[in-house]
Amino acid sequence: MILLFEGCDCVGKTSIINELKKYLQKNSVYKHFSNPPTCKNEMIFNRIQYLNEIHLMNMYKYEVNFIYDRFYFGELVYAPIYRGYTIDYQDFIEGQLNDLNAILVYVYCNEDIIHKRFDNKFIGQDDIKFILNKYSIELAKSKMNNIIYINTSNKTSEQCAKELLKEIYT
Repeated sequence: MILLFEGCDCVGKTSIINELKKYLQKNSVYKHFSNPPTCKNEMIFNRIQYLNEIHLMNMYKYEVNFIYDRFYFGELVYAPIYRGYTIDYQDFIEGQLNDLNAILVYVYCNEDIIHKRFDNKFIGQDDIKFILNKYSIELAKSKMNNIIYINTSNKTSEQCAKELLKEIYT
């Protein structure tokens, strides 16, 4: 199983993943993608990094669960805002992920709740509305075959993890 968790900062992605770890087999790989390291061309670095990950997914797809706290989708939203570029490899990456039956898990909640949970670590308070809108736009354009939406507004992380597992396995 390949799960790609996406969503604005402070919606509960990492908390849900931590709950999922309690239920999934021991042979699960967890990776967190955040800001890419500063290098001459971050977009090329990211493309290589994602392709390497997809290669690993292909090699071990029958042996390992892959759980990503952000993957390429976060770059669609955050790179134009904070790093000054747009990615040009979405269709290719999504084609590869669809071949692997990867699941994009979009985690979201009410904007007011995000402001309450806000930790000032990565994004600016004033950017939240824009980021949520950008996620909506990019989700509408996505060609991912499997997308699951998880609303954390009125649920605990444990409830969200159980809801996700139920949706995956039914």
